[in-house]
Amino acid sequence: QRALDKERQRRANFNFSMVEIQPGAELTFINDESITCTVESKTKINFEGEITSLSQAAGLVLSRLGKNWRSAAGPRYWEFEGETLAERRNRFDYSEEE
Repeated sequence: QRALDKERQRRANFNFSMVEIQPGAELTFINDESITCTVESKTKINFEGEITSLSQAAGLVLSRLGKNWRSAAGPRYWEFEGETLAERRNRFDYSEEE
């Protein structure tokens, strides 16, 4: 029952402190490591000189690649140290439960 209750709860919005990534860290786009951004704060990145969110930057890159999606879950499209931010979050979430 506890596991079911946990799944029903909405997860908190992603932020870099929950996955121990500090401002100044460089992230790369999953499909093209030449596309990068820099972590600016707990929730914002610098992408091409603009302060924005992971999702907005991912949406822009995907649009350039011909994808016309209404939205993109930013942590799925950006990597740090070889893993997507979504994977890293899951790893941190599960390690806290143990």
